[in-house]
Amino acid sequence: MPTVDFQWVGSRYPTPLATPVCYRGFMLIYAALMASTCLIAGSDDLQSRPRVQFEAAASVSSIAPGTPFDVVCRFVVPPKWHIYWKDPGTGGLATKVHVQPPPGFKVGKVRFPAPVTMLDPTGPVNALDGRVHLAVAMTPPTTLAVGSEIVLGVEAEWLVCKEACFLGRGEATLRIPVTVKPGSATAAATWIQSLPRPIEKRPHTTAELRPGPVLRISGPCDPAGSPIFLLESRPGVSVGDAVIHTKTGVFVMEIPLGYDSGDSIGQPPRIAGLVRFGVGRGDPAWEVDFPFTPER
Repeated sequence: MPTVDFQWVGSRYPTPLATPVCYRGFMLIYAALMASTCLIAGSDDLQSRPRVQFEAAASVSSIAPGTPFDVVCRFVVPPKWHIYWKDPGTGGLATKVHVQPPPGFKVGKVRFPAPVTMLDPTGPVNALDGRVHLAVAMTPPTTLAVGSEIVLGVEAEWLVCKEACFLGRGEATLRIPVTVKPGSATAAATWIQSLPRPIEKRPHTTAELRPGPVLRISGPCDPAGSPIFLLESRPGVSVGDAVIHTKTGVFVMEIPLGYDSGDSIGQPPRIAGLVRFGVGRGDPAWEVDFPFTPER
């Protein structure tokens, strides 16, 4: 698939996104960088820069009207380099995926694997390395014509870092036939089997909001390790230290929540992140995503 890389100019990581105003300003700069051809590195840099391989595929060989499927994006990051999770941490840029469907399709949110948290002079950053798989749920309209073919455009943007950082961009076009029933699962479907699922789908596990407000999660322990909560930053939302109790193979995690409407950029309060068991690649992780009401 065609891939275009742009050199990151400046320090290893961007300035930490300390405030909503800084964030919006930085994203404007980022957009300008991505659009500017004058920032393409010279030929010497092109030979030494990392090559992130990007491709996209559907999770099924054919789609059926009204039946959901996934568009799967695969990034192969060179050894010792990394790209970034949806919340990059104190530095870096989140990896972005955009799917351009035909009219009538519903596009879900991008699902990420659990990151590896690395310590950098700027603070902790949430990195993705090696083979990285992202998924976007798609639901075609029920009126889709059987026997036709749909065309999906997929675009991805990333920042790949080690001692230096480079902006990258990839594109793919998917042509998928429409049949009465969905076709067989493709290899891409196996790439995303280990992606985190909603915490509500974890067996014998409950997640509920309590006065405080406090998010309380309880369930069986996992042999991979003790539970850890990784916050996905949301404007205006803050969390206190998670309090975790374990007894006879069961854990209880309580996460205090806070909200400052002045820093919210108009977004309603919502707690999002991952509950992880262990910190190794492939260790179990479950998604948390709840709206909450601040106490007055």
